[in-house]
Amino acid sequence: MSYIELEERNKTAIIRFNREKSFNAMNGALIVEFAQKVRLIEQTDFRTIILTGRGAAFSAGGDVISMMETARSERGKFFNRLTFPLHEAILNIAKSDKIWIAAVNGVAAGAGVSVALACDMTVASEDAKFILSYEKIGLTPDGGATFFLTHLLGFKKAIEIVLKDPVIDVHEALRLNIINQYFKNDQLLSGALSIAESINEKSQDAMTASKRLIRKPYLDSLKEQLNRESRSIAKLSETENAEIGMKAFIEKRFPKFK
Repeated sequence: MSYIELEERNKTAIIRFNREKSFNAMNGALIVEFAQKVRLIEQTDFRTIILTGRGAAFSAGGDVISMMETARSERGKFFNRLTFPLHEAILNIAKSDKIWIAAVNGVAAGAGVSVALACDMTVASEDAKFILSYEKIGLTPDGGATFFLTHLLGFKKAIEIVLKDPVIDVHEALRLNIINQYFKNDQLLSGALSIAESINEKSQDAMTASKRLIRKPYLDSLKEQLNRESRSIAKLSETENAEIGMKAFIEKRFPKFK
């Protein structure tokens, strides 16, 4: 089974996360396939890429069930295996000569938020919600969330969102510059395609050069921050509080951290 779907629309590729029954939660297989797809699509003639999720969610983030199925003493290695391809994909999106547009349908949580923020533009459906959720399971963000939030919002607001972990609706997401615009639920894909088509009509040389000018000053610091995030989440994953948080998440109750 493929966890990443690819649809061609002239000069635009539509990539969909495809674990619909799990709200497109990111297990190891999905992340590896996603990283491969990001790498391979750079070799194509597509000018724009729309990234979205199949079904009712963009992505619920990391697959907590697979985390809990890993022995606590082995979770550091487990998270290293997850974050390596995830962070490779994030960096490749940032460095890509193509324009990536995240079309967030429904919920984006955890690493799903990170991937949406990594794209060059982010649009959302009216019912979209953004929530980091890392603090609920005793972990720190990955996928570049701390980098992107800090650059978008400033460090005070970024710290507030990471620590308070609010559910952010599309109106607040627009105010915070987390998204560029939102559409009615049934118009999300057509809206994203309209943006992509308008970009496709522009000079590809100028489009690519402009992206490089905007992204280049931040690429080295993004890479460094991704490495810091990897080390942090791997270390915390083996703690007792992470065990408490993940167990409470699966049992759908509030954790009682020590």
